[in-house]
Amino acid sequence: MDRVLRKGSRKALVAASVLSVAMAQASSTGLVNLRDVQSSQLSIYSDRALVNQMLDIAPNDKGQITLTGISKHWLQNSIEMELKIGGQWHSPESLTWKQGGLERERLYHNLVGKQVELIGGGLNVSVQGILASYDSGLGLVQGTNGRQYLVDWSDPQGIRLAAREESYLATNFQPSLMGRFATNSDTGSLRLSYISSGLRYSNQYRMTINDNKSARMELTSLLFNDSAIDYSDSKMYLISGDTGQSPINRQFDGEMMALKSSRAGSEPIREGEMLVTSMPAGTRLKPHSMEQVSLYKNDQLKLEKLYQYNFYGRSFRGGQEQKEKPSLSYRFKAERDFPEGSVRIYNKTDAGALLISGESYIPRTIKGDPVVIPVGQALAVRLKRNLVSQQQNANKITSSWQMTVENDNKEAIKLLLVDRDYSLVSISDIEGAEKESRNTLVVTVPAGSEKTIRFEVNYSK
Repeated sequence: MDRVLRKGSRKALVAASVLSVAMAQASSTGLVNLRDVQSSQLSIYSDRALVNQMLDIAPNDKGQITLTGISKHWLQNSIEMELKIGGQWHSPESLTWKQGGLERERLYHNLVGKQVELIGGGLNVSVQGILASYDSGLGLVQGTNGRQYLVDWSDPQGIRLAAREESYLATNFQPSLMGRFATNSDTGSLRLSYISSGLRYSNQYRMTINDNKSARMELTSLLFNDSAIDYSDSKMYLISGDTGQSPINRQFDGEMMALKSSRAGSEPIREGEMLVTSMPAGTRLKPHSMEQVSLYKNDQLKLEKLYQYNFYGRSFRGGQEQKEKPSLSYRFKAERDFPEGSVRIYNKTDAGALLISGESYIPRTIKGDPVVIPVGQALAVRLKRNLVSQQQNANKITSSWQMTVENDNKEAIKLLLVDRDYSLVSISDIEGAEKESRNTLVVTVPAGSEKTIRFEVNYSK
């Protein structure tokens, strides 16, 4: 052991010296960059993220800690900072956020009273002088040649200014966050929490129909980092749930994309009313990048293809026979908890071509509940509806219906007839269909044929 230490003593001494200098500088200046965080935890929602980070930093002799490398995407009213000293957490007396960035008015006002050089605007040679005054895009320069020059920022062919001395420092235009604490120490740990609109995710389900009884279902999540902060090596959780805030749809403005397959065990867990999915180890969110992560796949999902026709029986007054088209949907039983996400449905033709046959949405669903994916209007299934008679008495209205379903598909279909009228009491005298629930009938129609259904519905008055 001693031998090893002696062999590497020079390198260890250098490393220790560098570390000591860095810690001394951090302690003396109270300045730290976010890239030096010790740990980060991200709770990512569809439109924002809650970020918690820890940093080793002590305040300077004025009790100040200044963070650089922060993002413009932070929500100002979400920032929370605490400093741990001697086992106690301390909140800052004040937080000061400097937005940073280049602003013309501030830049030019900073040059007033300083030496400048005039170039362009028809001048044969540059002119030295002092910027005497500046206001709203107009500057007055007193030249060393005794002349005064008016500089108009709005004139694209006009005179331009060049600073003759170092008037600007890069740090003056970088955003920063400063906390002022009443206590002081040589060591400390800083906890930083904020909400960033630059981090978000979206779920995408891909459902490829194998046949009318099964499909291949995949779930991928696309993580976005619009900010300039590197969140690699962070613990990341995707949160699915209703927080009461309307989602904001935005387009990605980054440059990079990465693909990653998940490890087993990425099934979401329930935390209150939320579904929380832990991201696989190694998920990285580089600045201005997005990463696609695979979270779920089932090659043989048991599936049911359904057609559905909704109507409001009591409000229909009869007359002409009506010919309408039902809607197509797919239904399956959730084998696990599913977060919400858009779903794209694919079918293969007889020739093997892959088609997008529908796009829809899957809501948050818990294990054991039915998942119904509405797709769109049917093409080759039609329905003729006819109100045969309607009788009324003091307490109820009884309507007699006849409906004919035409199926021009190459396979048999199952159709749900759903009366959504709120006053429905019961359905009786059913011919050609079966009763699935209080307001729903189910009918099976063979390929290339039609079937007539008759029934009576009682409505309360």
